[in-house]
Amino acid sequence: MAYTFKECDIFKIYGVDKLMTAYGLVVNRNYRGCGIATEILEARRPLMKALRIEVTSTCFSVIGSQKASNNAGFVEDYVIT
Repeated sequence: MAYTFKECDIFKIYGVDKLMTAYGLVVNRNYRGCGIATEILEARRPLMKALRIEVTSTCFSVIGSQKASNNAGFVEDYVIT
């Protein structure tokens, strides 16, 4: 993740001096596919608004998290293939 954040400077891309981030997104295997991950990501919005944070950034490494981030309206700024 350090490599990713070094290669893709979110602060510079979006012209901000603070952002909200997280290091992981996990849903119990018994509840995957129910939209819980998307809800977790969408829950950032009211918190960010309350804290006056305009940008959120996370590194997703599995397809399930990537789909959830897409469903929550996240955009891809950097991809490693």
